[in-house]
Amino acid sequence: MKFEKLILSSPDLTFLESELAHYILDHRNEVIQQDLQTLSQSSYTSRSTILRLCKKLGYRGFNELKIHLAKESLEDTDHNTSFDVNYPFLAQDPPLEIARKIQTLYQTTIQDTLACLAEQDLLRAAHLLHEAKVIDIYTHAHNTSIAQSFQDKMMTIRHMVNLPLSFYSQRLCALASDPSHVALCLSYSGKASFLGPILKKLKEKKVPVILISKVGPYSSARNTDIHLSLSDNEQLRDRISQYASHMAMQYVIDVLYGCIYNLDRIQNQQILKDSIDFMDDRSI
Repeated sequence: MKFEKLILSSPDLTFLESELAHYILDHRNEVIQQDLQTLSQSSYTSRSTILRLCKKLGYRGFNELKIHLAKESLEDTDHNTSFDVNYPFLAQDPPLEIARKIQTLYQTTIQDTLACLAEQDLLRAAHLLHEAKVIDIYTHAHNTSIAQSFQDKMMTIRHMVNLPLSFYSQRLCALASDPSHVALCLSYSGKASFLGPILKKLKEKKVPVILISKVGPYSSARNTDIHLSLSDNEQLRDRISQYASHMAMQYVIDVLYGCIYNLDRIQNQQILKDSIDFMDDRSI
């Protein structure tokens, strides 16, 4: 995971540790050349604070952090920084050039989102959803189609999934839920207006919550049990369309379904085999 995203996805950092992390980010080329004592002096922090930060970010020590920064710096140098995920093609681009650039956009988005995902969080989310009596999906707008696709796949392998879409039905669903349910919330920004009241009610009712949103320490993410992070390169308003955010959300949902499917792979294979004639009655 990129160092910047690692900071954003670490909500348990103290104020001092967060300040140090951003100092390292802003001066990474200098930090790569420094030893522990030099960084302590230049950042006006203690050696123990630096080592504590390294541990919280998943490094075994300061040297491992420096190796990560050096590798990341080299990758950034090689990366084509002119690519804009918000405006991936130009007015004069012919159709096949648009096709190529959107291919690049999708590849970049998936690669960046993969770097944001933590394996342990994926496993925890998969087990929660697998064991839930009922899965309730809360989302809106263009994420609805992604949620419907997930609902279809999960119900095909015999998991009960609700997808309330209206303001009224979402709140009814939250009121009717209990700890045997699991709530799956989809919001790229993590700040959608429908989320706050829903999360508050789910917390009151002790319903486990999984949020899929872009990487960052948003208040909604802090009110959930598991936060699966997406690439955050797309602007919320200044863009041609939701190309990157849609692809990132679809990718994580598909990965999550794959993890759930594999928890009972043999059984799920048999379920799909037994149900195919009923679900698809075409003569082919």
